[in-house]
Amino acid sequence: MKKTITLKIADPCHEDWAKMTPTQKGKHCQVCSKEVIDFTEKTDEAIVAHVLKNKHACGRFITSQLERELTLERKSGHRFTPIAASLLVPFTLLASNFSISAKKREPSKQFTSLHIGSLHKHTMQIGVKGVVYSFNGKPIQGVNVTVKETGKTTQTAHNGEYSIQLQANQTLVYSYRGYSAVEVPVGTVAMRKDVMLQKEDSTQNSTPLRMGKVALRKTVSATSEITATSTVKITGTVVDNSGLPLPGVNVLIKGTTKGIQTDFDGQYVIESQPNQTLIFIYVAFKTKEVAISTISNTINVTLHEDAQLLDEILVGGFSMYESGPTIKPFGNKEGGYYSLSAKERQQRKLAQRNTNAFIKIKKDRKKAERKAKRNERKDHK
Repeated sequence: MKKTITLKIADPCHEDWAKMTPTQKGKHCQVCSKEVIDFTEKTDEAIVAHVLKNKHACGRFITSQLERELTLERKSGHRFTPIAASLLVPFTLLASNFSISAKKREPSKQFTSLHIGSLHKHTMQIGVKGVVYSFNGKPIQGVNVTVKETGKTTQTAHNGEYSIQLQANQTLVYSYRGYSAVEVPVGTVAMRKDVMLQKEDSTQNSTPLRMGKVALRKTVSATSEITATSTVKITGTVVDNSGLPLPGVNVLIKGTTKGIQTDFDGQYVIESQPNQTLIFIYVAFKTKEVAISTISNTINVTLHEDAQLLDEILVGGFSMYESGPTIKPFGNKEGGYYSLSAKERQQRKLAQRNTNAFIKIKKDRKKAERKAKRNERKDHK
């Protein structure tokens, strides 16, 4: 019969373990006047048995012992039956030999013993399995799990799990390069043993331990709440209502100064955090805001023309000249194009290219409008 529970410590204790008074099972805390049981070297069965009897116990655990299922297997009461039967055999043989000797008194003869019913120590195979963790709570692959008496060895898998067969009352040795070896004695019943290895130069304080009042849970929740704090990369394309890509659209993160512009194909890439909002701004088009979704990292946007702004746009400029020869000497004159940094020159090129593309798009639209009006007049005639 199996008994499965899950342990957690809702309110960890922050008292100094080293300053507590040692007891037989752990240490005594003077602050709360209670004995704190040291479960760090206990098996799952021992932990379950103690907690079920003392539901308000305080304990000191390794983090790998918490927030997972602990199983207690209750063995049948008839496990000593074979041993009792073997003990009866010598007495039966003794009684038989006594009756025979009473009837016949013959010279004693020497016989070779078959060791039937002998009291030699019974060898029994025990199965041990579990997980080997590092001091930071992560499973370790490739740990050597060796039977000390025979040298039989196995290694942990990628998830730190292992399984090995050995005889009762033998010892398992857990060893891995860079870590201190751990020896664990095995009893007479199958057991699960999770082991945590320490760095050879690590101190006791580096072990992920948790101490406090034990809270018992019968079931483990299948879902957990995850808070996303990392940035995500958002990509997409910005087009107008006719499907043409819009270059030079300003894509800003609302409430911040972070932003970027779309390229010649109307595409953009920007990093942001979930639940933020993107603002798309473009000349002669209505501004649009889009909330960043946690489902998809692609946001494609269609901007619509603002009819009021189209009638009010003014294009202006100025000219400047210098007196002197018409042909300027070649060189890096201050204020000239080649006196700018490479980044500034690239930004000017990009701005000019976006401006030319936008002018071309406007011309094409006006041409299409004139053609549509001509066709409309022809239809009326």
